[in-house]
Amino acid sequence: MGLVLTQNEEIFDNLEKLKGIARKISVYIDENEMEIAIPENPLTYVTVNDNLIYINGNDWDIITKLFNDVKQEIIIKLKRFVHVKQGIVISDVYDKVIKEDDNRKIKTERIWFYSAKDGKRYEVGMECKIYLPFPERGRNGFVEISLFFNLLR
Repeated sequence: MGLVLTQNEEIFDNLEKLKGIARKISVYIDENEMEIAIPENPLTYVTVNDNLIYINGNDWDIITKLFNDVKQEIIIKLKRFVHVKQGIVISDVYDKVIKEDDNRKIKTERIWFYSAKDGKRYEVGMECKIYLPFPERGRNGFVEISLFFNLLR
């Protein structure tokens, strides 16, 4: 069975070439390197440190838009990763806020899907810590993304 992308993912994947990709960053999942395309935007920057992806800048609206683009890109790349590893995607993509800390203005979001290979099931996705703007403490706001590929027991 071939790789199946949703209609929105196919549209996004085709638009990737038109978005003005500035560069690609590399992260590792299950000991394999994965390249993530980052759209051009002079008001934000994306870095990788200890396999965590950081999206930062001075304009929260632009950070949020770039974050949404990067999330879409990561889900597409994770589905391709599963396909290349001879696995199949067996669920829809789920997106859920799992924790909110109103005092520190931090929200944790989890985006994932399930896959299968050789009779084993995996949970594949990303966990995103969203540090909302907090001007009282001098924070513009930024996003931290970590990828996961977990065997379910």
